[in-house]
Amino acid sequence: SLYVASDLALTFSQFGMREAVAYAIGKKIHTAAEIVPTLLGLVFFASLTAMSACMAYYYVTGLTDHSWVLLALALAPIPFNLLTNYAAGVFLGKEMIVRFNRVNWMPMALNLVLVIAVGWVGGLGINGVMLAAALATLFNCSYAIYLLRSVTPLRIGFNRKLATNLSRRGVVYAAAVFMLVLNLRLPILLLHNLSNLT
Repeated sequence: SLYVASDLALTFSQFGMREAVAYAIGKKIHTAAEIVPTLLGLVFFASLTAMSACMAYYYVTGLTDHSWVLLALALAPIPFNLLTNYAAGVFLGKEMIVRFNRVNWMPMALNLVLVIAVGWVGGLGINGVMLAAALATLFNCSYAIYLLRSVTPLRIGFNRKLATNLSRRGVVYAAAVFMLVLNLRLPILLLHNLSNLT
């Protein structure tokens, strides 16, 4: 249930930025050098939004009764996933399909390996599984940054007009993906809330 809420918050806070960035670069409306600084700046605001939404949900539903370690591990992947997602949009826009694919399948494969190693073999249980997921996203984010550095110099900035244009285009994608994820995750949230009533 902790992960379901963070997954929904993450999906919404992506704002469809990957698709919007891919479109802008692919159509040569903006270059990667123009977009990347604003993307890096947006990661901070989007992460703050997603984490705040998660904490509000945890508080309302009583999930804050869990240990702070579990709460921290549930929230930790959010900024790393966001940055990886934004970087994937740059790779897609520049038609670097191999790199795009790598940053999409690697976290799933690595997460599986770490879950088996830490959660099952290490016997750490739920803490180990959540730690494995956080480590997988951290590794994948580091790899995405490494690949992104070869495309354009990395610096943090914020172009308000550019951010607004990308967000307007991305909100359509974001709404569609959010509804899809919500449709898949809503039964879990409902079952959790109903189980607390009995």
